[in-house]
Amino acid sequence: MPKSFWIWAISVFFLAASVAISAAFILALTGALPLAPSQQAYLDNLTPLDFMLIGSVMTANLAGAFYLVQMKGAAVPLLVVGWGAGLFELGWHAISKGWLPALGTPGVAGFVAANLLSLVIIVYALGLARRGILR
Repeated sequence: MPKSFWIWAISVFFLAASVAISAAFILALTGALPLAPSQQAYLDNLTPLDFMLIGSVMTANLAGAFYLVQMKGAAVPLLVVGWGAGLFELGWHAISKGWLPALGTPGVAGFVAANLLSLVIIVYALGLARRGILR
């Protein structure tokens, strides 16, 4: 069965998001990206466990997108785990790491939009699974 435009668009979305997040962290950690004091404080508060959690969320999302392209049912739980773990991670960072001041209003709006889009993607994948398109 040929892949729909939406399946490819979803895959590109998760790949682009993972590359952008990784690049931002690399640039910030190497000092190549100037940071506001609140952003530097947030970055300084991150531990190896935080980076592992961030990487795990990206891995779950990328794996979910990969399985979606492969039309595999494993896409749905991976996308749900990525979304849920991402919400947990950012809630944790908002409470304990100074994430909200570092992000600012535009960043929070982007976060909300990205999470709503992720939820739409999960609903789309669930629909594919329920119709038997994902095997």
